[in-house]
Amino acid sequence: MPQTTERVSKSTTPLLHEVIPLVDVLTTGFKTAATDISLLKPVQVAAACDVQMLNRYYRKTDDLVMYHIAMSMTACYISTITANASWPSDWIEEAKHIFCK
Repeated sequence: MPQTTERVSKSTTPLLHEVIPLVDVLTTGFKTAATDISLLKPVQVAAACDVQMLNRYYRKTDDLVMYHIAMSMTACYISTITANASWPSDWIEEAKHIFCK
């Protein structure tokens, strides 16, 4: 996750098609921390809250015209993003549906 923060911090303007995969990296990291029994309980709870917050904002991308434009202009990223993020199959189908629409 530090690499994710560093990547966005170094960019003068992170592009939308770059940000979405970074959100996936953050989500995976927070999910891991939320279930890591070697961490203190407050850290686990904070990580679980972070996952919920990221998911709340992530769901909003379905309604953003700019997101659809960015993804259609970078169509090659769709399968990479969904595969690397280990999306559930229903999410992948919904992304394909939105993309085609």
